[in-house]
Amino acid sequence: MSFIVNSVHRLLKERFGLPMGLADERVKILDPACGTGTFLAEVIRTICQETIDSGKRGILKNVIKDHILEDVYGFELLMAPYAMAHLKLSLLLAEEWKRQLQEGERLKIYLTNALEKKLVEPSYRLFEEALTRESRAAYQVKEETPILVVLGNPPYSVSSYNKSEFIEGLMNDYKEDVRGERNIQPLSDDYIKFIRFAQWKIDQGGKGIFSYISNNSYFSGLIHRGMRKKLIESFDEIYLLNLHGSTRIGETCPDGSRDENIFDIKQGNGIGIFVKLPQPAEKGEVKYYDLYGLREVKTRTLLENDIKSIQWEKLKPSEKFFFFIKRDLEKEKAYRKFSGIDKIFRIHTSGVKTHRDHFITDFNKNNLISRLNDFLNLRYSDDEISSLFNIKNTRDWKISEARKELKIDNEKIKNYAYKPYDNKLIYYDECLIDRGCSRMDLMSNFFLDNLGLILMRKPLTTYWDQVLLSKYIIDINFYKFQTYVFPLYIYKGKEQDKLYKEMAEREANLNPELIKALTRAYKSQPTPEEVLFYCYGVFHSDTYRRDYQEFLRIDFPRVPFTSDYRLFRQIAEVGEKLGRLHLLESPLLDKSEAEYPVEGDHLVEKPRYDPETQRLYINQTQYFGKVPPEVWEFVVGGYQVLRSYLRYRRGRNLSGAEVEHLLKVITAIKHTL
Repeated sequence: MSFIVNSVHRLLKERFGLPMGLADERVKILDPACGTGTFLAEVIRTICQETIDSGKRGILKNVIKDHILEDVYGFELLMAPYAMAHLKLSLLLAEEWKRQLQEGERLKIYLTNALEKKLVEPSYRLFEEALTRESRAAYQVKEETPILVVLGNPPYSVSSYNKSEFIEGLMNDYKEDVRGERNIQPLSDDYIKFIRFAQWKIDQGGKGIFSYISNNSYFSGLIHRGMRKKLIESFDEIYLLNLHGSTRIGETCPDGSRDENIFDIKQGNGIGIFVKLPQPAEKGEVKYYDLYGLREVKTRTLLENDIKSIQWEKLKPSEKFFFFIKRDLEKEKAYRKFSGIDKIFRIHTSGVKTHRDHFITDFNKNNLISRLNDFLNLRYSDDEISSLFNIKNTRDWKISEARKELKIDNEKIKNYAYKPYDNKLIYYDECLIDRGCSRMDLMSNFFLDNLGLILMRKPLTTYWDQVLLSKYIIDINFYKFQTYVFPLYIYKGKEQDKLYKEMAEREANLNPELIKALTRAYKSQPTPEEVLFYCYGVFHSDTYRRDYQEFLRIDFPRVPFTSDYRLFRQIAEVGEKLGRLHLLESPLLDKSEAEYPVEGDHLVEKPRYDPETQRLYINQTQYFGKVPPEVWEFVVGGYQVLRSYLRYRRGRNLSGAEVEHLLKVITAIKHTL
C-alpha cells in the first residue's frame, strides 16, 4: 500500500511536473474498489504530510477542504465497507489532522459498482433520494471527471458477476487476440476487469498513472497475452513488481527456501504501475523486479522502498506473448525450435467433465449400479431424485430426460483415471453427462488397448511435474484443473469391435511428417510406443525440467528430438521403465518395498505420518510401513499422492485390492525417486 502511494507520489513529481505530487490540486485520485478506505487513508496522509514538509502547515485545513474533500474519490459496492470507509477517513482527518467535517461536507466515497456505468435507480425507498444522488455523483466521476491517478487492491473472482454491457464492451479489447482459445474464462476475473477500467479511465484523460496490487497471473498467463499487448500499446512506462507467494503452485525462492504470500491467500500477487506521460515517450517500456522471501521480508522491503530505489530490470516483451516476466531469450529461442507435443500428436482432448462425479463415479461397482437402479425407480419423482442424489437440472441436462433414456449396461462401467495414481469406476453414458462434456469421440479410444499421455497446458506448480500415463478415460480435473490426454492410438469402428479386440483397426495418433523425419534421421522407423516413451523420458529429466521451467509453465511442453538413434532408444527405454512403474505394471513392483503388517478393519480414520518410524497410519493401529519422508511428501500435479489417496477414502474400509494398490504406489514412488 505505502509502496504504491509513495511511488505514485514520486512519479507525479518527477515525470508529470507536479512538485507537490499527490498534494497538487490538479491531481484527482480514485480507488475504484476502496473497501474500508485503506488506500485512501494512505493517500490522505501523504497529501497532508507533503503540505507540512513543504512549509505550508498554515493552509493544511484549506488543502483538506479544497483538495482532499474535492479530488479524492472512492467507489465501493457493499454497504458495510462503504460506511466503514466514511467513518475511518473522517476519524483520520479529525484525530491526526485536527479537521472535523463540517455540516454539508463529505468525503467523495460513493456507493456504486465501478464496473457498471449506467445510472441505477435504487430499490430501497427509505434511502431513495440519498442513493439516487449517490448514483448520479458516481456516474459523473466515471463519465466526466478527469482522473489522473487510479490505485488500490481490486477484488479477485474468476466467477465474476460483473457482466454489464459497459465492462464487457471494454473487455473485448483484451479478448480479441485470444478468441480462438478453448478457455478464456481467466480474462473474466474481476481484477482483470478493474485493470481494464483503470486503463479506460486513464486513456480517457490522455495521461495519468494507475497502480494496483493484485493477482499476478496476468504477468505470464498465456491467455493474458492480448491484455499485455494492449497495456504496452497504451502506456509509456510499465513497472512490475512480482511478489510471488503462490501456494497454489508451491512457489519457493530461487535458492529453494520458503517463499510466503504477503496476504493470507493462496494466489500469488504483484504490483503493477502503469504510466501514461503528458508528453508521450516510446510506448511500452517495461521494467521488472522479483521479490521473494518470507512475508516479513517482503513487507519491510515495500515499506522501505518506492519506485526510485528498486533495481528494476528492463524487459523486452516479444511479439505474440508479450510476457511481463524475466526470460532467457537465447534459451527461449532454442526451446521454440523443439516440437510441440500438440504437434507431435495429431489430436488430443481435455478430460471428462461429468458435473456429477458423486453420482456416476464410485470406488465400488455394486454401489454404482445400485444408485443407477434407484435413479430409474419410478416410485421416486424427479424432485425426489434430485434431492436423494444431490443432482440438479442444468441448461444441457435434465433429470427427466436422462431417466427416460438410461438403459443400464455393465459394459458402460469403465475404469476412470480420477487423480494421480488413483482410479475409480465411471458409468460412462452420454445421457448422464452434460452435452459436449463426455469427450466420447476421443475417450472411446480407451475402450480398447491404448496409452495416453496426461498433461496440462498451463501447469500449476513452479516445478513442472504434471506428466503421467493412463490406459483409461481421464477426469478433466485429474491435476486439479483442466487436464488433457493425448492418446497413442485412434481406433476405427470402436463400438462394433469392442468384443473383438484383435480385429479392431487402429492407427498411431502421431504426425506422419514427424515419423518420416525421424525415419530419415535414424535410418529406421521408430514405433509409436518408442516415440511416446521417448517423450515421457525427456519430460522426466530433471535437466529438462530445470532448464526450461519458465517455458513449461505457459503452454504444452515441447520435445527436443535427438539425431542420435542410439540415444533416442536409450531415452525411450528409460521412459518406458518409468511409464510402466507409473501404470503399476512394472516387474519391479512384484516385490513390495513397503509393508502393511497389522490386521484390523482397514477403516481410514484420520491418516497421519510418523517420520521417525516411517509409518503411515490409517487409524490407531494399522499402518503402511517403510514409507520414507520423501515418499510421503511425493507430489504430482499439486496432489500429495499418498495423502490424497487416503483422504478420498476417509470413513471407508479399504479393500484388499486398495491395500495392494497403495503398496504398489509406495514402491513405484521409491523406484521413481
